[in-house]
Amino acid sequence: MKQLLIVLAIILAAVVGFGFYEGWFRYSTDTTNSDASGTITVDKDKIKEDEGKVRDFGNKLKDKSSETTDKVKVKEHQP
Repeated sequence: MKQLLIVLAIILAAVVGFGFYEGWFRYSTDTTNSDASGTITVDKDKIKEDEGKVRDFGNKLKDKSSETTDKVKVKEHQP
């Protein structure tokens, strides 16, 4: 059970780190007088934009692999 929690924590850290790298999340601080506060902002539009890019890339790969499969099938049927 302990190992599962460690793996989940590593996956979560990787997703959050990748999200900050891609600009999905932003952290900003604000200091007024003696108080300091931080804010994490989630850019939902950026996430949806990147999701669309990944989906398009996946569709291109799928189309390309089906074309390759079709070419292989044609070669197999040739005498």
